[in-house]
Amino acid sequence: MFGTSHLANGVTHDVIRMIKRGIDPNAPYAEQKAEGWTVSVLLDEYAADMRQRHCSERSIEDVLARRKRYLSSWKNLPLTNLTRSMVRAKHQELSEKRGKVTANHTMRDFRADYNLALRVVDNPDLLPDNPVKAVTFNKERRKNAVIHPDDLLAWWQKIQTLPNPRRRLMHELGLYSGLRPGNLVA
Repeated sequence: MFGTSHLANGVTHDVIRMIKRGIDPNAPYAEQKAEGWTVSVLLDEYAADMRQRHCSERSIEDVLARRKRYLSSWKNLPLTNLTRSMVRAKHQELSEKRGKVTANHTMRDFRADYNLALRVVDNPDLLPDNPVKAVTFNKERRKNAVIHPDDLLAWWQKIQTLPNPRRRLMHELGLYSGLRPGNLVA
């Protein structure tokens, strides 16, 4: 009836762990001791912070999905145990296995998460500096290139050769309507 990460009434194992460590899961993060957080608690607190700042639900879901997919092995790791070499190694691993853009997005998310902990910690000496500073981000290719009028004929001929007719129509509709790709596919 319930998944492995949920107990009765929707209580997660993470909440149980917080209670066992003496942390009130209902208290705002400012009242908790950030230096005692695990990566899992950090990620949950940042998601709550995003909701408090009224970020779009889609953005929050994307960030949570990346964390769950790529940082699950760090879930129970205390923040104080994270090292710069671990973060660099994770970025390198993700770059090779999942792609450079995914690795960059994941590390940017984690950098923002960690910065939250640095903002709310009472004693800044108890948490090391953000380990993501040690990452050299991959160069990314710009995706939203403008099609100049001189290039429009070549672009049109290229999309006419696409084997999927729906894909062709999507590109044509995008050209005529000016809709963003995310809105087109929705």
